[in-house]
Amino acid sequence: MKKSLITVLSALIAAAFFSGCCGNSTDKKCTAETVKTAADAPILFPVAANGDIVSGFTTTSGAWAKSRTIVYTSYDRDQLSLRFQSFIEPGKKLKYEGKKSDDMGIFAGENVEIFLCTEPETGKYYQFAVNPEGVMYSAIGKDPSWEPENVKVKTEMKKNFWTMDISIPFKTLGLPSAPAKGTVWNVNFCRNHHPFGYREVSNFAGISSYHDTKQFGTMVFDTKGSQSRVTMESFQYSPGKVKAAFSMENVKEPVTIEIIRGDFLHKTSNLPPSGTVEITAELPSTYVPLKDLEPIYVRAVNSITGKGLFSRKLNVALEEKDMLMPDKFYYTAEDKKISFTVEHPKGIKGSAVKVFLSDRDGKILKEGVFSGKGSFDLSGLSDDSYVLSAVCSGGRTDRMIIFNKKPLSPVPLKKGARLALKDGAVTSGGEFVYLITASSTGKPLPKDKFFNFRAGNFGNMPCSAQIAGTPGKKLVRNPKTAYAYPEKAKYYAMMDKHFAKANPASPTFHRFTYEAQIPTFLPGKNNKGYVEVDSGKFHTDLYKHFKAKYPSLLFSVQTDASGWVKELVNSCDIMEVCPYGGYGNATIEYLKKGLPNADKDLNGKPRIFWTGVTIPNNRCRKGEELRAAVYLHIIYGSSGTIMHMGHGALPASRTRLWSVIRNLNAEIASFYPEYRSMPLIAPEKAVKIKTDKDYAISIRGNDKEAIMLFVSLSAGANTVKIDPVGSWKIVSGGKAGKTEKLTPYEARVYYLKK
Repeated sequence: MKKSLITVLSALIAAAFFSGCCGNSTDKKCTAETVKTAADAPILFPVAANGDIVSGFTTTSGAWAKSRTIVYTSYDRDQLSLRFQSFIEPGKKLKYEGKKSDDMGIFAGENVEIFLCTEPETGKYYQFAVNPEGVMYSAIGKDPSWEPENVKVKTEMKKNFWTMDISIPFKTLGLPSAPAKGTVWNVNFCRNHHPFGYREVSNFAGISSYHDTKQFGTMVFDTKGSQSRVTMESFQYSPGKVKAAFSMENVKEPVTIEIIRGDFLHKTSNLPPSGTVEITAELPSTYVPLKDLEPIYVRAVNSITGKGLFSRKLNVALEEKDMLMPDKFYYTAEDKKISFTVEHPKGIKGSAVKVFLSDRDGKILKEGVFSGKGSFDLSGLSDDSYVLSAVCSGGRTDRMIIFNKKPLSPVPLKKGARLALKDGAVTSGGEFVYLITASSTGKPLPKDKFFNFRAGNFGNMPCSAQIAGTPGKKLVRNPKTAYAYPEKAKYYAMMDKHFAKANPASPTFHRFTYEAQIPTFLPGKNNKGYVEVDSGKFHTDLYKHFKAKYPSLLFSVQTDASGWVKELVNSCDIMEVCPYGGYGNATIEYLKKGLPNADKDLNGKPRIFWTGVTIPNNRCRKGEELRAAVYLHIIYGSSGTIMHMGHGALPASRTRLWSVIRNLNAEIASFYPEYRSMPLIAPEKAVKIKTDKDYAISIRGNDKEAIMLFVSLSAGANTVKIDPVGSWKIVSGGKAGKTEKLTPYEARVYYLKK
C-alpha cells in the first residue's frame, strides 16, 4: 500500500499583499508582510530533553488555554527532570483533591500530568500526575498498580503560580541510563486547571485524547534546547485579525514569527533580542472558511535556517459568514435551479456580490449580481461537476456542485448475499463493496433508503449490510466508567446461545464491543464487586473462542482511540476505528497526518473508518470536507465509513451537508467494485501531476484500464494539470494536459485506458 500510494506536500511563496504591525520593546523596527502560501504548518516542533522550555498549552478542543503553563526540561545520565510553572489568575483559589498515592480523586481537582512514551513503536508509556500538595498518581499505560521507585517530587505555592519539580530515574522507566544521542520519545505535558468557578484542561500537544500516544509531541535526547527563548504569552482572535504577544529572551539569532491561516502567511521579522513583542496580523478576507471552526498556526523560526523555536496550532471559533453557500451539493433536473446564499465578508462595504457558474475549463456559463438569496436555472447543463463562485472587493469564494439530470440511484446489496473478506476488504455476493452508514442520532435521519449499511434502524435500503450487537455486558460509572461482564462461563454461555441463532448467510457482522478501549470489569471482591482485567486480552480470548466455534460468522470490535488498534487487532475479523483526526475540528489537516499510518497496526485486516459529522460539534463539518474524508478513507484502504452523528444531531438547515450524506453511497458504488477489484498501480507509472497544493492519489488498474482517485487537500481553490504517462489516456473525469480548477477539498474520479 505504502509503495503505491503517495500524499504530496509542497510549498509556494508568492508576492506580498500588504505590510503592517510591530513590537513595543525597542526602537529597532520590526518588518511584517503577508504572503500567499501553501506552506506545511507542523503542529509542534520537537522538544529538546536538555534545556528546552515548553509553553503555549491548548485545550482539548484546540483553543488557546486561558491558564498559562510552562515546562522546563533537563536530564543527566541518571534521570529526567521537569519543572512545571502553572500560573493562577489574580483573585482565584485552586481546588485540588487527592490525599494519598494513586488516589484517583486527584483528577477531580488541580493537577499536572506527564506522559512519557519511551517506545513509540510499541506505544508503551508511563503516566505521572501530581497535585499542588505533591500527591502523585503513577501508571504504566492505564495500570495504576505500578509503583515507580526513587521518583522525587516537590511542589511550592507562590502568589501567582505554583511549581512542581519532578525527577524521574531512567532505571524506573526500565532503562539502564539516559537514552542514546538522538533517541526520540513521544511525550505530552498536561494541566488540569481547577480554580473555583470553572475547569480548563490543556496540554502541550493540543490533543483530545491524553492516552493516544500517536498524537503526542516528541522529545529528542542529547540535544540542547535553543538558547533563544521565544514563548507566546497571549493569543486573541477576532474576524480577520490575530493579536499575539511573544516573550523574547536571549535571542541571538534572526527570528521570524509566522501566523498562518488557510492559504495566507503573515511574517514578522527583525525582532528584538529581548522583551515583549506584540504582533497584529491582518488576515485577508479572501480566504473564506469551510466551517465555523478552523486552525490557525503560530510559529517562530530561525529566519535563515528555518529551525523551529516555537509552534502551535490553535482552533478558533469564527464569526465570519460564508460569502457563498449553495443549498445543495448534488443537483438534479427535479431541482429546476441552483439556489444559494451570498453575503459580504465582515468589514467589506457594499450590498451586492457577483456570482457566476463555470465549467472545469473556467468558461463562465451563467452569471449575475445578488444580495442575499439567489439562483441559476439548470438549463444547458450536462452531467458533470461545476464551480460556483462569488466575487467582491473582499475576494473570491469557490464552491463545488455536482449536477446529474437524474437523481443518483443507491445500489443495494444483492438479496441474500453474505458478507465475506478478500484481500483485506469486504465483499458481498463475491463483489467488493464499500459500506456507508451513519450512527444513531437524536434527530432521525430522513427515511429515504440511501445507505447500504445499517448501524441503526433508519435510512436504510431493504437489503443492507448490518452490524449486529451482542448481549451480556453493561456500562457502569462506578468505581469508574467501564464495561461490566458476568462471570466468564455465564457470559460465554449467553454469547453461545446468541450466535447459535445467527444466520451465517446474512449480510451481517457481529460487533463484540463498541468503544472497546473502555476498561473491562469482571465480578470480583475489589472496587465495588468488580476486578479490572486487560481489555485487549479479554477481547482476543473472546474472539479466538467464538471464531473457532462459528468460523462462518464475521466479528468486529470498535474503538474511538487509534492507539488501541494494536491491542485489539487480534480480536476481530473487521476493525472499526476512528483514525487520528477523524473527529477533529480540522479533519483533513489531521487525516493528512493520521491516515498514512492508519494501517500500521492492522496487519492487512479490513477496516471501517469512523468520521465525525456532528462530532466534535454540529458546527464544524461541511459538505466538501466530509466527502473528501470518505474519499481519503477509500484511498487508504478502508472498506467502509460510518458517519458519527453524535448526540446533538444535525440541524435541518445544514441542507448542503445532508445532500452529501444522502448521495455518497450512490456516488461511490458507481466506481468502487471495479476500482477495488484491480491491483494498485504506482501513480508515477500512469500520470504526472503538476499542482502547487497538497493532494492524495491512488490508482488501481490492469494492463488496459485504470481508475484514479484524486483529492485536493487544500482548504482553498487549487489548479491541477494531469499528463498521462506512456500509452495511458484519460477517457473520463478530466482533461489530460489541461490545467483544471479545483475547489476546496475537491475529490475526483478519473478513468484511464490504454
